[in-house]
Amino acid sequence: MLKRFFKPLYLCVFIAIVFLSLLIVSPQKCKDGTAYGIMLSGSVIIPSFLPFTVCVLFILRTGILDKTRLNDKFAVMIMSFIGGYPLGAKTVNEMYRQNRINEKDAGLMLCYCVNAGPSFIISAVGAGMLNSKEVGYILLISHITASLITAFIIKIFFGTKEKNKKDRSNSLPVLSDIFVSSVAEGASAVFSICTFVVLFCAINSYILSFAQKFHTIKYLVFVTEVTTATAYTKNIYLISFLLCFGGLCIWCQVFSCFANTKVKMLPFIISRFFNGLLSCVIVYIIVKITNVSLPTISNSFNFSKKLSFSSLELS
Repeated sequence: MLKRFFKPLYLCVFIAIVFLSLLIVSPQKCKDGTAYGIMLSGSVIIPSFLPFTVCVLFILRTGILDKTRLNDKFAVMIMSFIGGYPLGAKTVNEMYRQNRINEKDAGLMLCYCVNAGPSFIISAVGAGMLNSKEVGYILLISHITASLITAFIIKIFFGTKEKNKKDRSNSLPVLSDIFVSSVAEGASAVFSICTFVVLFCAINSYILSFAQKFHTIKYLVFVTEVTTATAYTKNIYLISFLLCFGGLCIWCQVFSCFANTKVKMLPFIISRFFNGLLSCVIVYIIVKITNVSLPTISNSFNFSKKLSFSSLELS
């Protein structure tokens, strides 16, 4: 009976029942978390991801990459570095749907194409949470380098030949149709992202509330939603790991992109830990070379109130 309880299905149902009970007993905390998630979606996610996602989908669907010598996988990786977490998964999914890559390639590309964007790392984490753009640049360099190393390792040991690109020289795409479909699917993708963010912000509201009495519970924040997770630690190495790890909120967004497909998610999950540890090593090397003063970072942490729910704080 106990083994059956720990099966994913039963465990997820149990968690859902617990969360539903909390919604009934203490709805105000859900309201606070949801309000914060909506604010985060409106002020950060939609302005950052919607225009960029629409543009990327439009470029891919025009077939312009077929007329260039730019490697598709490299192009998607660059776009993920610029656009942020969900865009990489969405772009890989788009390539898979267009039959440019197979299930194996899609699963491997997710290992290095799901990355935090420079605006989040430098502006939100570096300048906002740590009061240091310099540290933000260090985190960004380590984040990108870790993904590049992962991509290189995958290319060497698991690389497959590129599929022959379709010749579209004789067929001109209808740009108006491509634009409309890109906007529609971009909006759908961003709405899905916002939904996950709002849901996990509501969950975090209860976690942070219980953490006032049971301090060990606060560590659950580190595996739920990356924005809240990075806001509640002063350790640059842990932040570096968390940026690569992403959290369950990011994972669910990636999983949703490949629902009802044969793409395996295990390589992606393993890569979150590998990239995180590799990023920590790179940060350590950069800090030693540049002699950045880490105590200054720790003492300047004053951003948590802006990212907390109501007046909750962790000690």
